[in-house]
Amino acid sequence: MLEDTMALNKIAVFDSGVGGLGVLKLLDKVKIADEILYYADNKNVPFGTKSKDEIIQIGQQALDYLEKQNVDLIILACNTVSSILPVLKTKTKVLPISDFAILGLSRIANNKNTLIIATKATINSSLYQNACDKFNIKADFISPIEFVPIVESMEFNKANDIMSNYFTKRDYQYILYACTHYPFLDKEIKNYFVNSITIDPALILLEQFEKIQKVPKTSIIFEASSDTRILKEFYERINNE
Repeated sequence: MLEDTMALNKIAVFDSGVGGLGVLKLLDKVKIADEILYYADNKNVPFGTKSKDEIIQIGQQALDYLEKQNVDLIILACNTVSSILPVLKTKTKVLPISDFAILGLSRIANNKNTLIIATKATINSSLYQNACDKFNIKADFISPIEFVPIVESMEFNKANDIMSNYFTKRDYQYILYACTHYPFLDKEIKNYFVNSITIDPALILLEQFEKIQKVPKTSIIFEASSDTRILKEFYERINNE
């Protein structure tokens, strides 16, 4: 969590691909840093189907790279990497998106009808199972593995055709998006779960910056292990919606 209220010079947002662009959009609006570096390891997307050792290697390489960019803060906009953060090393302050997902769960303590959707690797980490135990929440954990590729391809409406492949129960009270790709399918998910309340950790993350001094303008830099083109095209699209 953030304690300093001074404006930040340069921060980094890291994700496997386009998922973290939703986080970037929110941060860009509040103007809390002179520069935001968005770095995607899209050569390795998706992370969620990889082994724990592979994810540790990916996460450490990303933190090592971002530390060299002299950023004041790294926002891990990836639940999969956030779930193994305790074994990673960096001298730079890190805010994992999972902290804010767990904060969201704390606000629905004692609920007995929650759905948590996450990648396979995140579910296997037991991070959110432990949080649910702590807050006395009864939850189902489901990994809709096709969601990330659908979001990466920007063909969101394809999610409508596969919902029933993953979800039979449709009357959950709360749904936690434990992957930053999933909020881009918010419309499709809400069309299927008509009465459910969704929890987007990125919105809870934003609360951390309410007292931070604002800057007049934020410059955004896109970097990627593969191609930045899809990042720029995707970001332009979501900013025009």
